[in-house]
Formats: sequence, structure tokens, C-alpha cells
Amino acid sequence: MPRTIAQQVDQYLLSGVELDEDISGAPLGLEGEEAGAYYEMKKSIQFGGHTQGEKDKVNPRISCVLPTFGDASTRFLINEATTLEEVATATHKALHCTEVKRKPTLTWKLSTDKKKDPATILDTPEEWVTAMRRARETISRQRKPSEVEIIVGIAESEYLNSLKQRLKPQSQPGASKLKLKSKTKAAPLLLNLDAEDGEDEYLLLEVKEENPLTEREQLYHDLLIKQHSQCQRCGPDVPCKITNLGVHRRLTFQQLDVWALALAGNSTDVTINSPPDMSLFNEFRPHPSRLLSSSCQPSTTPVPMAQPEPSLDPAYTSLSIADFLHTIQQKDPRREVVKYASTFEEKGYLDLSEIFHMNEKMLEMSVSMPEGTARAVRKLSFDDLPILYIISKGSSIL
Repeated sequence: MPRTIAQQVDQYLLSGVELDEDISGAPLGLEGEEAGAYYEMKKSIQFGGHTQGEKDKVNPRISCVLPTFGDASTRFLINEATTLEEVATATHKALHCTEVKRKPTLTWKLSTDKKKDPATILDTPEEWVTAMRRARETISRQRKPSEVEIIVGIAESEYLNSLKQRLKPQSQPGASKLKLKSKTKAAPLLLNLDAEDGEDEYLLLEVKEENPLTEREQLYHDLLIKQHSQCQRCGPDVPCKITNLGVHRRLTFQQLDVWALALAGNSTDVTINSPPDMSLFNEFRPHPSRLLSSSCQPSTTPVPMAQPEPSLDPAYTSLSIADFLHTIQQKDPRREVVKYASTFEEKGYLDLSEIFHMNEKMLEMSVSMPEGTARAVRKLSFDDLPILYIISKGSSIL
């Protein structure tokens, strides 16, 4: 049984075989009205529903909208003879990807389609003919004449971000092959637009880990910025503090974060105006010689008695952190805690006295140590050494 015209056309669209213009050569021996209908259908496919003499005419109510490198879009003038190759070339120019090896997969939908309607892949000349035919059919059904746009899009959601990264001025050959350093935050997935056959399809960008603050810590962080952004010299947008030499110094995000952690942890002697007693804030602390000279002067102002504080045994004042960790490891060799000494040294902490006043939260942010090992370090600490090494996984802000 001969197939219908629609079936014949479907076969053509799938196979891509050119149609015979001779009516008598219609597939499967179609004759008479059916052969004539087939010929008209063939003309519709080849010339967008118009005769060849009409194919160059422009329909002012049909336009094509192309994506661009930015957030905007651009219009592309089309007519009945416009081909998919011309549309693709214009799109590549608008996206500035003509020199990129991997071109985007194009899609199309009409401006009259619903937002939730999915776009159709535009990868064959026949699909472009379908888009044009749909646009004409939509116009023919309109009660009030209005423009219908064929909106060309990009199928790959990562393509534009990948293209922006690829076209950055600092991007040099090989520079796009970046390694992922962060293990706690997912890196943006980018397409390898310069990939040769057999190479990886995707790239990974280096992502810097963030140091999330709790709600309480963030509150103190905001208060610190507000309190120290009132300097007339530095302006309201620069949180600053005067050093012990009288110099206005801008507070870094690192200092603000650590200060906020200390306030949130109710650290001793830490207030909204007095930072933690740490090397990170040394320039804001009074010099010992000044304290000594001022303490020699008699004072008539009554001073409340200082609250007793835990003190570090003098025998351990000069004990290095490395020696302390070595002693811990001798008690439990499985822990291998000595390797964390270099991390403390990199941060400028060498002796126990330098980290004695850190609260637990600040110590937790010091080095990356498994939680189980951290508990063991605390348990194995010297009984006569009032300091706990509570260090958990996470990035450092110290």
C-alpha cells in the first residue's frame, strides 16, 4: 500500500535525499492529484512554501533573534531564501565564537510559544524550514497583524560562561586547563571549547574556599564594620583602626573575621574596640615598653582588681608547638600530629605562649586536622599544660 504524502515527506526529512522535481518521478508511483499534492509539498520544503521566483521576498512580519556574547540579543534580517548556514554564521559572529573550535548547538522557538515550551534543536536545514513554516502558519492564524520572531538560542547552558572564560584577555594557550584545588566547594563546570578529538569535554576552574560565619559571628562582623567605619579621614566605606604608632590602618577581611569569632566565643579581654591578643593584631596592641613606662607613673584613679586568668606554666613558656605535638605523638604514634607543626609555623605561631589565649573556635580554624585526631590531641594533652588543641577540618582564616 503506497504511503501517504506525509509519510513520504517524513522519509525525506529523515534521509535527506533530494526530491525529484519531475512529477512523474514521484516516489512509489504516485499519480494524479496525489502526485500533484506531493509536488506542492516538495516545493514547500525546498522554497519555504513559495515558488522559486518568490523565495527572495522578505516577510516583514517574520524576524530572527540571535543570542549575543552579552546579555542582550540582536535581530537578523531573513527572507524565504535564508538558509540555516547563514543563520548559524550570523549567530557565531554575534557570539564572537567564529575562531573557537567548538561551536554551540543552536535551538529555536517562536516568540508566540509559551515560556515553558521547550526549544527545538536547530541542527538541520529541514528544521529551519519547519521554523519558517511555523512562523507563517502563526501569522496566518492571527486576528490582529503582529510580528512573529524566530528566537535562536543555545542548547548548552554552560556555553556562554565557557565562552566568556575562553575569551578573557589573560587566557593563553593552555591557561584554560585549570586544576580544581578546592574540595569543599563545587567548581563551575566549563566546556573545553578548544578540545581536540579525544580530549576532555569539560574544564574545571580553581575555586577559593570561603569561610562561612555563623549567624552570631556575622552579627559581630557587621558590628565591627559599623564601629570602625566612622573615621573622617578614611571615610565611611573603609573600616580602620589606629595602630600603636598612630597610623590609620585598614582592617582586612581576615582580621574582621577572626575578631568576630573571638567576640562570638566570649574571649577574654576582647571587645568591640579591643582585638584579640594575637600576632594578627600586634600593631594594634600597646608596646610592652610603653606599658612598663606608664605603669611606673602613680595613678589616683581607682582601678578594679583584675580577674584571675589561667596562666601558662613558666616551664612551658618557651616550649615550641612542634615539641608539644612531638610529645603528643610519642603517646599515640598513630595520630601523626607532628605534621601539623609546619602549618602553625607558616602562620607565624612558634611557641605555646603565642596561642595560649586562643579560644576553641579560633583554634578550630587554624589547621586542617580530622575530627577524631583533634579529640585525641585534646585527650592526650599534658595535665599541667592548660591549653587544648581543638582543631577540626576546614579552611584557615588565621
